[in-house]
Amino acid sequence: ISQEKAQDYTILNVFRRLSEEGNCTFILAGFWQLYQHAILDYQSPIRNFGELLSVGELEKPACIELVTQPMKTMNLTYANDTLIEHIVDSCGQRANLIAIACQHIVRNLPPQQRVIEAGDVSRALESDEIRRALAGWVVGETDHEQAYERMVVYSTIGMESFTTGELLALAEKHGVPLDTLELDRTLSRLELAFVLGRRDKRWFYRVPLFVDYIAEDSPELKLQAELKRVSQKV
Repeated sequence: ISQEKAQDYTILNVFRRLSEEGNCTFILAGFWQLYQHAILDYQSPIRNFGELLSVGELEKPACIELVTQPMKTMNLTYANDTLIEHIVDSCGQRANLIAIACQHIVRNLPPQQRVIEAGDVSRALESDEIRRALAGWVVGETDHEQAYERMVVYSTIGMESFTTGELLALAEKHGVPLDTLELDRTLSRLELAFVLGRRDKRWFYRVPLFVDYIAEDSPELKLQAELKRVSQKV
C-alpha cells in the first residue's frame, strides 16, 4: 500500500477503470484486514471498489449430499436419517467440519461394518480432529484484539443469543468499561470468522460443536482472566 500511495494508487486506479469499462472483473479475497480496508476505512483506496460477498454456511441440501454421497460410493449407509441431520446441524453447515467428521467415520469404521451407527457419529463429532479444527477461532492480530474476542466468547457461550447492549451491561456488571468501537470491531471479526451470526439484532453462535468445545473448558474462569486483561488495556 505504501509504495502504491507514492504512485497515487496507479495499479488500483487501472483495476477500477478496467472494471468500470466492463473489460475485467477482479476478485479480492481475504479476511479481516480486507474487510476493514474495503468497508470501515474511509481513506482506503479500495473502499467501495466493488461488491462485498461474504462466504457463509453451505446450503442444507448440499450439506446432506456431502454427508451421504461419498458414503454411497463406498457402499456405506446411515442407520437413520436423524444421524445425517445431526452431523449437518452440529457442524453448523460448515463444510470443512462435515468433511472432517465423515473422514473420521470412514477411517475408524470396522472393515465389515456397512451401516454407520449413532456411536460412530458421536465419536467423530467428539474427535481430536474436530477439536483441532475448532481451536483456531481467535483471529485478532494484537493481544488486545484477541483478549476482546475471548472475553466476548467466554461471557456469552452459555447464552442462546445476546445483544450488544446486553454484552456491555455484562461487562459493566464486572466493573470493566469496554471500548464500544473495539467491541463492534470484535463482533465483526467473530462474525466474519463464522463464530457468530446475527438475526433480528441478536447475536448467536453458528456452530453447536463450537459451543460444546468452549463450554467444556471452564469458560467462567477464563473470563475472569480476560476481563482483567481488558481492564488493564482500557
